[in-house]
Amino acid sequence: MGEQHNDGDRWIVRSAFIIKCHVYPDGSWRADVVGCQTPKGTEMHDGDEIVEDDMTFQCAKLPSGGYQMQKHYVIRNISCEGHDFGEWWISRRNFNKTCTPTGTHIVNCLTDTGIPIRLNTSLALNGTRYNCTVHSNGVVTLTRDFPRNFRIVPKIEQNYCTINDMRKKTGETWIEDSNFIKKCNEQARITVEACTADGFVIHLNSKISRNGKPQAENFGRS
Repeated sequence: MGEQHNDGDRWIVRSAFIIKCHVYPDGSWRADVVGCQTPKGTEMHDGDEIVEDDMTFQCAKLPSGGYQMQKHYVIRNISCEGHDFGEWWISRRNFNKTCTPTGTHIVNCLTDTGIPIRLNTSLALNGTRYNCTVHSNGVVTLTRDFPRNFRIVPKIEQNYCTINDMRKKTGETWIEDSNFIKKCNEQARITVEACTADGFVIHLNSKISRNGKPQAENFGRS
């Protein structure tokens, strides 16, 4: 069974229309629409117009006896960075904005190349992660993360020296030009380690003599 009402009772249907119950002495009854009601509970009658929360409500009685409730957004003199209501534009290269009845609204973020990023999402592109974030105070920020490259490229080092089209291993020594003892060092460079004369080894920055006469003097050469 449906809800029972008495003569003179009123109630709301469809969150907008006021219904009134009429009960006659013979027991018959009728329910009529007698007006409108706004979301905040303000009663309206034929021809009334009320503004609530940037919304205009209009109540009108139709020729059939029913009622009609119309609502429209209030277009105020809002500030949209110089743009008109309903217009879209790109701000600061990375924000897609539109002008709404309540002012400027950021629709989404954009990468530096113009690719859209939905609010509260991230997008990785060419090694950069873009984060489009809506904060609790309504501010939208776009941050960029540049991940560190942990890839280590090993240095290819030469582990030999080349002398007269011949390879000498690092650490290897040999005699060159009959008098110079040379070595292939750890950096694969040829260095003069000592000299030799008449079977004697003469260290760098030194000299020897035989029978009181200088025989040889060592000097560095690489």
